[in-house]
Amino acid sequence: MSKMSDTIVTKSNQLNTDDFLAGDMVIKITKVVDAPGEDQKCHIFYEGDKGKPWKPCLTMQKLLMAGWGDIDFKEYEGRLVGLYVDKEVTFGKDTPGGIRVKAMSDLKESFDIRLVSTRGRKKLYRVSMLDAAPEYSQEKSDEIIALLMGMNKDFEAFSKVVHKYIGRSEKDVKKLTVKECDAVIKELQKRAKA
Repeated sequence: MSKMSDTIVTKSNQLNTDDFLAGDMVIKITKVVDAPGEDQKCHIFYEGDKGKPWKPCLTMQKLLMAGWGDIDFKEYEGRLVGLYVDKEVTFGKDTPGGIRVKAMSDLKESFDIRLVSTRGRKKLYRVSMLDAAPEYSQEKSDEIIALLMGMNKDFEAFSKVVHKYIGRSEKDVKKLTVKECDAVIKELQKRAKA
């Protein structure tokens, strides 16, 4: 089943603010590339990136380093980052917004950090801990499918429940973490009783 978000694809070589029209997202990093000679030297590829890596600005690169340390790019693989659009980000006289980090996996604790946002002005960024994705559970996925079938609901209903209760869009039940499955199951069980 197709949705409007499947047809609205920006012509761009990177993740940009238009890709957040459906809301915030959590990405699972698959590869990080140093691209010398380009304006944005750090390219972070992630599951489902469709060839459009996230190219974090210098401030977000510093934030990632503050959270994870100055580690080898190989160690980024498999880690999760929660992203959102900060609508107050300016570029020249325009205010196009910018992609910012709100949560990271593999942290010992949440943290606050002040980083330069525009010419000499610092901004406070709050970064929360993001649970690393536990292994996929076939049993939990089967339970979700059974609940949907029992309610005569399709995967469109599943998609709405997922977005509302785990905070990101996901069409494939197999990509949900065990914790996310539990949240969806709980909500579907409530709806089935109503």
